[in-house]
Amino acid sequence: MNILEFFDEYHVRYWVQGNNVAKGHVNIQCPFCNDQSNHLGVNLKNYKKCSCWKCGKKYFEDIVKEIIGSNSKKETIEFIKNNIDNYGK
Repeated sequence: MNILEFFDEYHVRYWVQGNNVAKGHVNIQCPFCNDQSNHLGVNLKNYKKCSCWKCGKKYFEDIVKEIIGSNSKKETIEFIKNNIDNYGK
């Protein structure tokens, strides 16, 4: 599945345009800060490039780990490799 399908599957609201959304990014509410908007951007061409306008650079693996409720980084990376298209490209 692509990143948008992943967000849909896990009921994560996202924006692909509008305030705070850079071209070529998808934005969500940051799960790491008290984000009341859509400040966490994920680059659609390179998922490893993620940043929250409020709290800074983030790792895609940590975002997914938070969303799926994983307990380990290793488990999260396996989930990503098996489920999310274009990871690491």
